[in-house]
Amino acid sequence: MSHSDELTPDPAAGRSTELQQLEAALAAGVITPELFATLKAKLHPSEPAAAPPLPTPAPQRVPPAPVEELPSLLDMFSRAPAPAETPSAPPASVARPAAPPPASPPRPTAAAEEAAARQRIAEQLAKMRQEPPAPAPPPSFYPEPKPAPTFYPEPKPAPPVAPAAPVAVAAPVRPAAPPPRPPRPGREPVSEGRTGASWFIIVLLIGVIAAVAYFATSSSHPNEELTSPALPTTEPVPPPAPAPVVTKHKKPARKPRHKAKAAPVAASVPPPDFDSTETTVASTASPAVLPPKAVAAPPAARPIPAAGEPGDDAAATRVRAAMASYYADLYAPPLHASEHFAPQVERLYIRQNLTPDAIDAELGRSFFPDNQQATARIEPGTLRVSDPAADGSRTATFTEQMRLYRPSLQKYQRLRTQVRVRFNAAYQIVYMRQEKLLSNTFEE
Repeated sequence: MSHSDELTPDPAAGRSTELQQLEAALAAGVITPELFATLKAKLHPSEPAAAPPLPTPAPQRVPPAPVEELPSLLDMFSRAPAPAETPSAPPASVARPAAPPPASPPRPTAAAEEAAARQRIAEQLAKMRQEPPAPAPPPSFYPEPKPAPTFYPEPKPAPPVAPAAPVAVAAPVRPAAPPPRPPRPGREPVSEGRTGASWFIIVLLIGVIAAVAYFATSSSHPNEELTSPALPTTEPVPPPAPAPVVTKHKKPARKPRHKAKAAPVAASVPPPDFDSTETTVASTASPAVLPPKAVAAPPAARPIPAAGEPGDDAAATRVRAAMASYYADLYAPPLHASEHFAPQVERLYIRQNLTPDAIDAELGRSFFPDNQQATARIEPGTLRVSDPAADGSRTATFTEQMRLYRPSLQKYQRLRTQVRVRFNAAYQIVYMRQEKLLSNTFEE
């Protein structure tokens, strides 16, 4: 085909292209078969209408061409780079109406591609030699820490401080030299006459001082011949004084004390009277030895009678009489317990379940040896007597005052105790106990 044929348009080719477009639209479902037939009839009026062609099957996939291998780097350094080919100017395209899509430009040859690849590799190597790549920062797995909040105000910038002026140091000033001392006048030589007069005055002063001291000392000691009495030449020897002889009159024999039976009211016993002694002095040639002084025994105490109080009834009077009889029997042994206690005693002080005979034996063994001259009484205003029980017994409470002599201590002892006593119907002691010690004192 000549060049003139290529430039002349072919109407049949144009119609075939439009027909292909209509078939593609029908296959895509854009137009209906009736519209396809109508449009095809308009394109080919002389040809009879034919049935629409079946949709063309999908074109088979062509496998891609194998990738060409690039030359190695060793070949690039061993061979000289080939000069780049200058591309030829594209032919001037002639505009044609309804021309088909232009064909793809011709693919460069393998030699041209190899030369272009080698050129690009050389440029990259030259660039790498000139500028070494900066090391990539290491990957950070943690977020950057945020600045911690502060609770203090931001410090204000300090104003600029002007440099201090240099301090001028004055040079040390040497002290002025002291003025010269005036010359001392020369001492005149002392004459021998003046020296002797000075010594005479000194000796005279010492003598006056010594005389004054002597007279002052002698005046403080008076003369014994004027103030002291005259002593006789011989003194008579006085006779020895006679020694006093103490004679004691014999005391009258004391009658033995007989115990009387306890009465409702104990009689008071008067204290014994001591006989007076006379002392006579006899003249003897030699002094007599005095006998040792006799120690008098402590005075005997008297039992205190049971005095009634205003407001006492018959029961209180009987209780006072029973306790006064018991206290009178405690003054000295032996004790007659059967006169004060019931045949069976529940308790006496700390002992329980006793009989009158057992009480006599116990008090004679533990009480009377170190408790003598015991006097006791009910403290006034403290007696309380209960009403009689079913069996006729009564309970009395009172404060007991007791004074007794302790031979082991050579002292008197005073006691105040809270006492509870229970009497039977005959006012005999069934129960007696000292519940509380209120006071305990000793006296000479």
